[in-house]
Amino acid sequence: MKDWQIAYKKYANISEKLDFMISLIDQLKTKEDANVFLKTYNGGLSSPSKMPCFSYSIPAWECKKGSELAKIKGSTCYNCYAMKGMYTFSNVKKALYLRFEKISQLFWLESMVLTIAINEKSGFFRWHDSGDLQSLEHFADIVKIAELMPNIKFWLPTREYKIVNDYNGIIPKNLCIRHSAHMNNSYKEVKNKLNSSVVIDSEVKSETNNICHATRHDSNGKCGECRKCWNTDIKTIEYLLH
Repeated sequence: MKDWQIAYKKYANISEKLDFMISLIDQLKTKEDANVFLKTYNGGLSSPSKMPCFSYSIPAWECKKGSELAKIKGSTCYNCYAMKGMYTFSNVKKALYLRFEKISQLFWLESMVLTIAINEKSGFFRWHDSGDLQSLEHFADIVKIAELMPNIKFWLPTREYKIVNDYNGIIPKNLCIRHSAHMNNSYKEVKNKLNSSVVIDSEVKSETNNICHATRHDSNGKCGECRKCWNTDIKTIEYLLH
């Protein structure tokens, strides 16, 4: 048995749906074949160049709160990076919308568990380098994935406070939910939660000393060794406007 097969076999006998998916993957010969198969259920992972791990992106145009904030000058979503540049390329946009369509379909949760198990070696995973939570059901699936994968630290930034607040279950310790502030240089909406905010470079007067490494001018736009965003012991992360 190869390493990539061992990675997903640990989820056998957890649920009928996972057992069914595993029985189908068992018939495939390579990791590449498995990823192609699983992609039909979840649209595949995204791989942001600055990140130390894989992510899962959906269209920022479909953000609920974010699409409203994108129209407000001074908001953290105004001139959104995920609505311009490479995100507007036809092939990228097609991939984003494919994932968007899959999140509410059968076997999305199970296929994500197996895809992450097979591919993610860093021990970290980010939800939504583009896009945000779509529903309570979507959030519940993300919580369940974290629950099933305690060996992975998940980071979920979100502006969908109500969806998170409406969830009645227990949040696994390996799921770091950061409430993203609505306006630049402001924490008022999220001051009592694990949070993040965008700060304008010329106005930075950090009280936390937790400015995102990847947004610093000397970082080459990469996380490097920093993993603060995933750390639930760090209350606030500040991202320099970029």
